Amino acid sequence: MKKLVLVCFLFLNVAYSKDRLVIFGGGGESPYKSSTLFDRNLQDFSDYANQSAYETSLYFNGGHENTDKIRNGFSKAIDNQNFNQNSFNDMLDRLLKDISDNKIKKDEQIFLYISGHGEKASEEQGAHAIAGSGAISNLINFNNTERINLNLLQGVIDAAEAKGIKLALYDSSCFSGSTLKLKAKKTCIITSSGPNHFSYMTNPLFGKSDSQYKEMLVFNDLMSRGLKLKKYSNLEDLFLASRKESFGADFPMANTSAATAAQALLYKDISDYLELEATNFNTIKDVIGKLKTEKQICDFENNFQKITFKIEELSKSVAKAIGRDRSVFNDLLKSISEYHQVIIAQAHANLVLEKYNAKYIEIPLNGVSSKVEMRAFLSADYGEALSELEKNRDEELKNSNLTMQQRQEILSQFAAQISKIQNALKVRENLVGSNKDLKAAFLAIQEWNKRDDRFATLAFDIGVRSRKVYDLLYKTKLDNNACRDFKI
Repeated sequence: MKKLVLVCFLFLNVAYSKDRLVIFGGGGESPYKSSTLFDRNLQDFSDYANQSAYETSLYFNGGHENTDKIRNGFSKAIDNQNFNQNSFNDMLDRLLKDISDNKIKKDEQIFLYISGHGEKASEEQGAHAIAGSGAISNLINFNNTERINLNLLQGVIDAAEAKGIKLALYDSSCFSGSTLKLKAKKTCIITSSGPNHFSYMTNPLFGKSDSQYKEMLVFNDLMSRGLKLKKYSNLEDLFLASRKESFGADFPMANTSAATAAQALLYKDISDYLELEATNFNTIKDVIGKLKTEKQICDFENNFQKITFKIEELSKSVAKAIGRDRSVFNDLLKSISEYHQVIIAQAHANLVLEKYNAKYIEIPLNGVSSKVEMRAFLSADYGEALSELEKNRDEELKNSNLTMQQRQEILSQFAAQISKIQNALKVRENLVGSNKDLKAAFLAIQEWNKRDDRFATLAFDIGVRSRKVYDLLYKTKLDNNACRDFKI
């Protein structure tokens, strides 16, 4: 009889223990939007949670019609509330108490998913902060927004590891690489970007028929989709597949020993070449802006040579270790080299223009000279301006009700403007034709002005090609780790 009671007790004890899924974030978005940047991934997690055995808790900001529909779709959630400092603290306290009270036991799992706007952290800050309540107005450093410090997760990590609980933390926010600074020996940490880069970035190439990236998804999309479809058995496999198959000028990271080694070999060296210009941010200009002297440009060139040598040596060692050809390394070097030349050309152009920063060019027209600042003079797209003027003139002349006098006035008005631009073109042609430095600066500036999506493509090329190199480097260091042990 005693044996029977013991068996029943053990059965009941197991029946009430569950793995935990805790989702938090969604902060920083404008309250006037019906949906948020994070909705599609949140929907995938809702589908995943509803078909799994996880005990789910949701701390996610609502106030958006579509987001609220997704939140309400978490049918099994035991908690569903907005995300702010108070709810974050309550969530941490609840986890710590459940761990302490043995409600979560050894070898059971806690999956923490962060989805929201992330702030760039300083070197000494440790893990970064994510947005709580309030809308952000700056994508890099938050202001007028509640900041939730992720260093507070350290207590949960320590408590879970001490009890032998399997803990995984997936930070999908921008600049999330700094979350790897949390001290974790037996915890799986995955981030969607490096500490210096965005993750939920604008994709100006998505859907464009002439772009090789028109149908490719970013890392976060593949991670959440992979979970929903249950394509992989553990987090390491999901991380590696999502990383390899995604695109973007980001740098997804993890804290396995293989990932740490690959990240140490690649990230710092290619970091500048992952910067780009998109709809609401421009980080490549920050890189160019650091090159203000000939010495700084020379140092940047020397560092590029070191990167080239390092990647070439890596290709040799990997080819020897796992018998693969070196084409993926050569492709990465080709992309970095192309982007490097763009950066150097722009830096040299800025140096030349600094000499003329306070100088003006005089453009003659009917005996009167107009002054134009040199930088604006070289940057101007006079060809486009001429085309626009001619188009506007022809459009106005289409009016059949115009008198002859009105037609003459329109022609005269546009002729004066066209003549001014034509004179400016002649002056510029003579100027750049007689000064090779100004000519080089002019060509570089005009190339930049015509960039459209080209520079985004260059950064994406480097992001994609570095993924292939990362994958090879990772596979030379495979070992047992917390991400592989975490079953999904």
